[in-house]
Amino acid sequence: MSFRDQLLSALAYETRVIKHLATQIPAGGLDWRPTPQQRSTLELLRYLTYAALNGVALYGGGGSTIADAARERAGNLPPEEFAQAMDEQLAAMRRVLAGLTDEDLLTKSGVLPWENRETPLGEVLMLMGPQCMAAYRMQLFLHAKGAGSSGLDSGDCWGGVSTGEEV
Repeated sequence: MSFRDQLLSALAYETRVIKHLATQIPAGGLDWRPTPQQRSTLELLRYLTYAALNGVALYGGGGSTIADAARERAGNLPPEEFAQAMDEQLAAMRRVLAGLTDEDLLTKSGVLPWENRETPLGEVLMLMGPQCMAAYRMQLFLHAKGAGSSGLDSGDCWGGVSTGEEV
């Protein structure tokens, strides 16, 4: 399996787990927010539909137009269209990454927004794609629990399935 295939597999995995967590948000939980300054659950769901695509498209060669369109759509995205929007984000990332080879991922580079150093493209894309999704996946898990989904467990967060193991 190539590095690009592993990257795509990680993106697909994160998409699946995030979509599962979204189904665990209790009725009335979309307006829940940890503090007044933080995103509501609905705002977080909308952000998740383009967050990873931002970096993957920018660094992977797809340009900002792809992510800009997804961000614009997310602004008024109804909750019932969340899963479809996540699938569309994954499909867009697949299209962007299809043009890259393993050699590109190992030899090309980019500069991360929070660092001022050249970083291998493969590392940049792992940080901007799957790692971004994993961070916001955990936030979604905590939102769902905070909004009242007390039955969520580690399996929901890490594997997208309920295992009965308490968190």
